[in-house]
Amino acid sequence: QVNHKPTSFRVIARLIHGELSDTGLVNGVVCPGELIYHYYNNTVESHADDNSENIRFQLMLHSGDLYYSTSHLHPSLKLVPPYRHVNYTLYSAAEFPFSSIDMCQLEHGLQYLTLQGGDECSEYTLELQRLDAGAPCEPFEHQCLEACEVLCDRLGLDHFHYASCEPYAWNDYMYTVTEENLEHSLIAQVDTLTSGGSRDFEALGLYMWYGELPSVRTSDNKNTYSSEQMWSLAVNSHDLVAGNYFFSVKCGPEPTKYRMLLELVPSLISEGEVTAGEVCPKEWVYHYVEDGNASSIHHARFTLTVHSGDVYFMTRSDNPPIKLIPPYQTVSYIDQLSNQGTTEVMMCSLGVGKHYLGLYGGSACSNYEVQVEMLDGSEACNGLEHDSTVEGTVEDSMTHLVPGHSIVGSCEPYSYTDYYLYVSEADARDNLVVELHDSLSSVHTEALEISLHFGAIPSDRASQRYSKFSSNHVYTVAVNAWDLQVGEYFVAVKCGPRAVSYRIVPELFAAQLTHGETVAGEVCPGEMVFHYVNVENQGQGHNSEHVEYNLKLYNGNIRYKIQHEEPALKMVAPYATAHSADHFAGNNTSIQTCAVDFGQWWITLRAIGSCSEYDLSVSLKPSTEECTEFAHDPLDATSVNEIRADQFAYESCTPNAYVDFLFTIDEQSSKNLIVEVEDLEDSMNPKALSLYLYNMSISEDRLSEFRSEYSNSKIWTLAISSHDITNNNFYASVKCGDQSRRFRLIYYLITAHLEEDVWVHAEVCPNDWVHHYMDVSAIQETGDWGANGTVSILFELDVHVGDLFFTVRPIEAPTRLTPPYQAISSAQSSSPVHTSFCFLENYPSVHKYYISMNGGSECAHYSVRANLVTTCDSQFHHDPAALKTQSYTSLALGKHAYGTCQPNSYLDFKLEVSDEMASNNLVFEVEDLSVNNNPSSLTLDLYELYDSIPSVREPTRQVSVARDKLYSLALDYTQLQGGSYFASVRCESAEVQFRIAANLVVAGMSDKQYSFGSVAPSEWTFHYLQHSGAKNNVRFHVTLYYGDVYMLLARKDEPPGFSIRQYNLYMQAWDEAEYDYLYIDVCNVTTKSFVALHGGSVTSEYAIYVEEYDDGDQSLLNNSMQLPSNEHSTCQEHVDTLSGYINPESNAQTVFVSSRLLLVLLCLVNLLVIY
Repeated sequence: QVNHKPTSFRVIARLIHGELSDTGLVNGVVCPGELIYHYYNNTVESHADDNSENIRFQLMLHSGDLYYSTSHLHPSLKLVPPYRHVNYTLYSAAEFPFSSIDMCQLEHGLQYLTLQGGDECSEYTLELQRLDAGAPCEPFEHQCLEACEVLCDRLGLDHFHYASCEPYAWNDYMYTVTEENLEHSLIAQVDTLTSGGSRDFEALGLYMWYGELPSVRTSDNKNTYSSEQMWSLAVNSHDLVAGNYFFSVKCGPEPTKYRMLLELVPSLISEGEVTAGEVCPKEWVYHYVEDGNASSIHHARFTLTVHSGDVYFMTRSDNPPIKLIPPYQTVSYIDQLSNQGTTEVMMCSLGVGKHYLGLYGGSACSNYEVQVEMLDGSEACNGLEHDSTVEGTVEDSMTHLVPGHSIVGSCEPYSYTDYYLYVSEADARDNLVVELHDSLSSVHTEALEISLHFGAIPSDRASQRYSKFSSNHVYTVAVNAWDLQVGEYFVAVKCGPRAVSYRIVPELFAAQLTHGETVAGEVCPGEMVFHYVNVENQGQGHNSEHVEYNLKLYNGNIRYKIQHEEPALKMVAPYATAHSADHFAGNNTSIQTCAVDFGQWWITLRAIGSCSEYDLSVSLKPSTEECTEFAHDPLDATSVNEIRADQFAYESCTPNAYVDFLFTIDEQSSKNLIVEVEDLEDSMNPKALSLYLYNMSISEDRLSEFRSEYSNSKIWTLAISSHDITNNNFYASVKCGDQSRRFRLIYYLITAHLEEDVWVHAEVCPNDWVHHYMDVSAIQETGDWGANGTVSILFELDVHVGDLFFTVRPIEAPTRLTPPYQAISSAQSSSPVHTSFCFLENYPSVHKYYISMNGGSECAHYSVRANLVTTCDSQFHHDPAALKTQSYTSLALGKHAYGTCQPNSYLDFKLEVSDEMASNNLVFEVEDLSVNNNPSSLTLDLYELYDSIPSVREPTRQVSVARDKLYSLALDYTQLQGGSYFASVRCESAEVQFRIAANLVVAGMSDKQYSFGSVAPSEWTFHYLQHSGAKNNVRFHVTLYYGDVYMLLARKDEPPGFSIRQYNLYMQAWDEAEYDYLYIDVCNVTTKSFVALHGGSVTSEYAIYVEEYDDGDQSLLNNSMQLPSNEHSTCQEHVDTLSGYINPESNAQTVFVSSRLLLVLLCLVNLLVIY
């Protein structure tokens, strides 16, 4: 393909010899993402002695870089350890770019050398050498990615690192955080230096990992889009840990020059010093001042100067804020220009400890300076008040859209223009389509974005109905007749990297069809449009009717399906397809369904590939006329590709389309079948492809028990064990997701029968079985049990990568994982595991002994062999701890851990609670970070005081419904104990990105202390003050920042509760919408004073302050939390709010009395009904 101007070129086709011998050299070339295989065929049987054959591959590079690995019998289908990387540019002129690759004590069969292209094409020469007997042979070791001498560069602080990258190539960097760095925030920035042309906001991507650089480049910490040509990531001081941090810069579709800067911003600031820093969108940076003077009270004044961008800011004591909840404010560079250039933030009446100013990135990266000044506590102080205007609202001045009328508009780069449309009750029976046409002279596929919202535009503007890609200047969103509701719909138009003028037009297409009338409509990819006709005759006999739809397409292709009473909500087989190319000659598609039943008959239309405009009409015909039921799309047998074992088949598929393959297994029940599909596109999409396997034939509905629909490694794998292969003919189907993909497919057979002293190399993936067996029929028939009269089988198992479960069984292979079994992983064992089945002479009727592998948490590559021995040193036994090896992530209090789980899978986390921590409240929170607001996307399970998560998952606590995308579980002061707590997050029907935090809410408080807390729905949080004896009364001040509290209670001496309400001082429901502050008095205290909050409908955030006082005490004024002045200095055991007193004796008790009276009346009514 030529882009812009005529170009001369040449094409060369080269054959690169795969088989090697010791008689000559082979020249070859390998390019990025490609695999080249070379092999040597060893015809000599292997012997475990010094006479075994050793070979050496001499690899000489002439350009570029590549990875290499070795394997036996089968080539490597993907890059898995052990492998190494070699780069021509790393050698000086005096050195020779030469690598020796030894393979020692060769086994019988093919010995493979796999070469995979690196960042650029590599020309090479390869020579095979047989090593003399006794010559040293050294198998290469895996090149650890943390070594970094080859695969990444070490970054220095505060210095620009200049580099460039080719399209879709990666450059890797590392920085080691030491213990001395932990009081800092780590900030990485990349900005593009490529000049000329338009600004590309996806020109680069910045990714970050901790601990190691993964082979699969997926990360929860990434920045792949920037409107400022600067990509930034940060780790704040609260989350920073010592160790290696890896950063990767990835180019977009064009070569790009860039520079990278790494900074450490100090968190601790000293009085009078100016600290400079930077914070970018959705990142936290913390600064704090430490007050160690317990003898006097101080205020702190932070002065914040913003030089660019905008930030949110809030204050907290003891612990930094980890989410943006009131009270907070915002300030921008523009704001400060009109306000003398600084913003002062006060923290009042501070105690001993750390006092934080938290900065949260706004709409653009912000450079700032901050300093702090400590003031005398006797001075007046006004603490931070919440700015309620910060929270975004929908503008009242939106333009009204009218169906069938277009409106011209425009938007600035990366800004929104909003519209609203009212759907009446009559309109709600139709299909709604909103089209957006850009005015650009040439196609810019992401010039605009359109989204549709019902009821209101949410603050995060997330929507399930959106379009942000177009190849023909038109962006479309739709709501079909089945989903359309009465009410206000809001349309948001967003510009891409340039200002764009556009035309927007909403259309209503009638859903109901009338005999003889034609309806015009349109349907676009990803959307479905419904139409229906009412059939009033009862059907059956001479009164029944035929329905005939007449479909005329003007462009595109459509799939259609007929269904009775309700539309097909998913386009699954059986269905049929209409092509506009068939209609250009004046032909239409006639769709007949015969002798129909009474009711509504729906036709569902779904576009394929591009938008399609159509005319549709319907006719009702008497049953006496001829009728031919329309034919569904058949499975086209001619499109099936026949493939052979161990050979790649390269194909591609269009969105939601299938590609089918047929293969035949010659040897039945003696091999394990493995089928693998690899995505060849650059982008990572776990749902890009799906793999299905069928025996004998492809089912019409394409349902299969053998399927793989998700992959985080770009490889989808299916296995059928030798035990389950019952027929020789298999079909493999590959289905594309919502985008076209290129892929390759291969199947291979793994030997089940183990010959003595022969290694078999294989792979097993999660939940799959692979069986191997040794046949001892010959010994059983001859009765030759050796000189000692005893024979055992010794199995050797070596796992090279991944993990698996294995079991040893006589007679037949297992069908499910039941004891006895053991677990093994490459991380646990660096040498083969030995296990035996002993004393075969005791089982004269048993001829086969199986060792069976069951996939663990990831695909495992392993080798296994069997030998007959005369001793038994390692009888196979069950390991009860086998399932206790599941991986989990350790949680740190108050710090987020991020994760992404696949459908129907778990991610596990562990928190160790010390005995000191156990005297407080503990809240676990999981936040759904996906754009969709699905209240049932996740389930949070809690296992209290467990050594590990049991194999049968029966949690002690569980929550499966979110409030505001937040799942919360809590252990209150009376429940929390020292020990191990496991939190398990399960994805339900879709992949979800989330974050989890465990937050400690202080229970025991001291006089004149304030703290921040949260209470989860239907859970308790307790606070108490141990009476000092200095004063008689205690007052708790509580400010509710967010949410509602089902009940607020107080009690002397013991924690309050619902079942002991006669001992409670009061009980009061509380909603932040009614009032946000109250105080509680506990009078004549002798030991402890308790206050308890019981969670309402959402996880609620609040602040609490406690102080001791005597009647008439005038020191109750509490300005440190911006609470109102206390006009009542006499202790009264009731709740005082901004809206007045609520007396428990006249309120809460009345509620309970009324409830009892109502219950009695209901009982009397029931008795009267009975009698």
